[in-house]
Amino acid sequence: MFFKKSYSRIFIFCISCFFINITGCSNLQTKEENDLSWSNWGEIITLNSKIQNCITITAPHGTNDLKTDILVKRISQLGSFPSIIATGFVEKDGLTRNRINVNRPSEKFNSGTTKMHFFSKRSELVYKEFLKRVLIIHANPTKNLYVEIHGQSKFPQEIEIATKGISLNDAKIFLQLWEKNKNFTKKSKKLFENIELRIEPLHSIYYKATDNKDFGVISKVKKVLHIELPKVLRIIPENRILTAKLITKVLIEFKRNTCY
Repeated sequence: MFFKKSYSRIFIFCISCFFINITGCSNLQTKEENDLSWSNWGEIITLNSKIQNCITITAPHGTNDLKTDILVKRISQLGSFPSIIATGFVEKDGLTRNRINVNRPSEKFNSGTTKMHFFSKRSELVYKEFLKRVLIIHANPTKNLYVEIHGQSKFPQEIEIATKGISLNDAKIFLQLWEKNKNFTKKSKKLFENIELRIEPLHSIYYKATDNKDFGVISKVKKVLHIELPKVLRIIPENRILTAKLITKVLIEFKRNTCY
């Protein structure tokens, strides 16, 4: 039933795309099918691939979620975490914006008030490449912790963390570690004192990463933190540095409770 529900939703998106905006949808296929390659639309890089660490960290939307590519690169350096960063995979023409989702085999189409998700051949190719790289460095997908860093603009003073394989007690520990570490400097104390962190299953959240959980990378691994950061923590260089340091500190301490 769960499987049918997930794919019926995608089917509806595809039908809507066909009837609502066939011109916008058709312009996504920019290459002949026999000439398709994931690298036609963006770049995927792997960092610290030979380091053995129980945490893998990624930025699937490094371009679309502004500055998450820079943020993940910094966290990877500070914590010696193997990481994967995807940039590009976005097309924009006026009000029309297409994004290959990268961490799942679908695309997001925006044009004015029209928004939809649908499957495509190229999104499948990009997703397969991203997933392959994740599973290479995420050496033990049944025990290790997989972390995705994203950006959101709906809640300017909130961090939301969707999870999988994280117990209520794990979520409480993560929140405690965040609160303990966030005041490591006067500047960080000032920055984070008005930022609320909400994490499943301890809190209800808006960004639940439902499609990712249903048929994306998250469906292939056991323990996940899917972190949505507001713009204030990503766009301003000084804030981004403090955010990278705090996330690194918390992940290093949190892995003692999750990697076993």
